Order: sequence, then C-alpha cells, then structure tokens
Amino acid sequence: MTNDDKAKANLKEIARRVNAHASTVSRVLRNDPSQRVSDKTRERINSTAKELGYSPNIHASSLRSKKRREICILFPQIDNPAFIPMVEGASSACRARGYFPYIYFTTKSEQIETALTDLHAMNHFGGFLAVTFDNNDVLLNTSNAVGQNLVLLNTRAKGGNVNCVWLNTYEAMFLLAEHLLAQGHRNIGYISGNRGGFNADERFRGFLDAHEKVGVQPNKEILFHTGYDYEAGETSMRQILETGEACSAVIVSMLTCAAGAYSVMQRNNLAVGRDIAMATLHKGVLTDALELTYVSLPTFEVGFKGANALLDVMEQKRGHIQMQLEPLELVIRKSTMQSFEVRL
Repeated sequence: MTNDDKAKANLKEIARRVNAHASTVSRVLRNDPSQRVSDKTRERINSTAKELGYSPNIHASSLRSKKRREICILFPQIDNPAFIPMVEGASSACRARGYFPYIYFTTKSEQIETALTDLHAMNHFGGFLAVTFDNNDVLLNTSNAVGQNLVLLNTRAKGGNVNCVWLNTYEAMFLLAEHLLAQGHRNIGYISGNRGGFNADERFRGFLDAHEKVGVQPNKEILFHTGYDYEAGETSMRQILETGEACSAVIVSMLTCAAGAYSVMQRNNLAVGRDIAMATLHKGVLTDALELTYVSLPTFEVGFKGANALLDVMEQKRGHIQMQLEPLELVIRKSTMQSFEVRL
C-alpha cells in the first residue's frame, strides 16, 4: 500500500468514526473556511486524525484539484531578525488555510524582479509573498511579470495595482527622533538603507520632519544611507566617529546594523547610553541585551495579514490590496534615558 493509499484509508476511517462524509473531514483538516461544521464535530475530527497520525497531503490535493496550494515567500536577508516574525505570520496564515509555504532567500546581488520572474516561470507556485529593498520601478516591473497573485510585504509600490502590506516606518522613525530631540540631543547620527527604496525614504522623511518640528537642522556629516546589514552599521559608525562631530546619539534602522555600530563603539571604548545614545526599530535579542530604546512594530501581523490577503486574491474573494499597519509603541530603555544639554 502506497503512502497515498494509506492516507485515503485513514481519511475514510476518520469519517467512519465521527460519522461524517470523507469530503467534509478532508476540508475540516485542511482548514477550508467554506466548510461549516459545529465546534464539537471539528474537535472530534481533529482529535481522531491526531490519534490515527493523519495529516492532509496538500501537494496531492492541489494536483487533484488543479489548484496550486504552494506559496513562495521571498526574503532578502537570512540574518535579519526583523523578518523572522513576518515568516512566522505568513506561514501560520498559509497552514491555517491549507496552503504550504516555501521560504526563498535572495542573494545580496539578486533583484527581486529576477528571482520572482524565474520562480513564476517554474509554474509550481500558486502565489508569492515578497520582502524587498528594491526601488519603485523594480516593484512595478515585478508585479507586471508575476501578476495579481503577488503581495509585497513591508514595502509599498506607488502607481499600478500592486498588492502591498507595509509598516508605517515614517511614524516609527519620527517617534525615535522626537524622543532623542526631547532628551536634548542635537547631533543625532543616522544609519539606514540606500535612498530610493520606499522604507528608506519614508524613514528618512520621519527623521527630518521630527527635526523640523523642533526647529533643529540635522547634521549632514553624520547621516548615512548605506544598507541594512552588519557591515553597513559597522562602516557607518566608524565614519561617524572619524568625522570628529560631537555625535551624542545615533538611530540605526535595523538590528543587524545596530550590531555592527555597537561593535565599533565597543572597540573605541564607548558605552551605549553613557557616551552615545542608541535607538532602533523592531524588538529582538539585541534590543534586550543592550537595553536599546526601540519602536515596537507589528511585523508578525504584516506576514499574517499579507498571506491572508494573497490567499483571498487567489480564491477571488478580494481584489487589489493596499494595507498600512501602524507602530505599536515607543519602548524607552536604558540606552536613551540620560538627558543631554542642548548644543546648538
């Protein structure tokens, strides 16, 4: 007996034990939202399936129905802790609705347009979720190549009908800069991604607007748009120190960047909070270890809502998706608690 035969036999056995039709059992076990049964029946089906060691064969069912149930999730950095909750949220939504998520990490030199076009040509995946640092033109080209069964996460494409779910990082960066300015900092260093991408531009706009609100001109000598990885943080922090400017605080947009910046400070016998205040976006191991001030962002929800939006588009329940999620809160930690005298 093949594995598929065993699965069919178990499915019939579950149906017999709970006194339900096999198709009903199958849809309940695949979390098909169109299948309505009582909570008691659903619980009996799930507990019997667990007892028999049964799990639905998503790939086989997609072949039978000719509906692809595999979803490809693309991310640009395997070491970026901010993306982990997004993967968890997207995967959770996919599995709950009977879809199987595949994770694909692009290389640093690979544009999302190239990767998605190649994966789409394989004709294996029903839809795509993608995080990218690419500029708007690339996002529009990507959407044209793949079609409607694509949702971009954590970015927004302007123009065209590109499905997007993103974080309001403008507001998040405004909150961080506003907090440091209120503490008395006037020479605030800035380390973030290259200009031209949606998030990089939105974050910098928030940084500038917070300064404008209090009538302070940012020091251009200590503003760096270099990238989001460890090396970018390390290089930028070293250059900030080499300028000789009286930088009393620095905002680093990503935790991986913050790790690089912290390493340079440590090598120069500078302490976070005592010598230079530091703040960042997202919560992670590093924010806890260094007691960094940060803005809590709903990254799990970006993945979860983005995946559900994609599945709704695939199942023709929704059309064009544009959704912005707001920051949760500013969490003030030891790294920015010390007040500084205003230096104009």
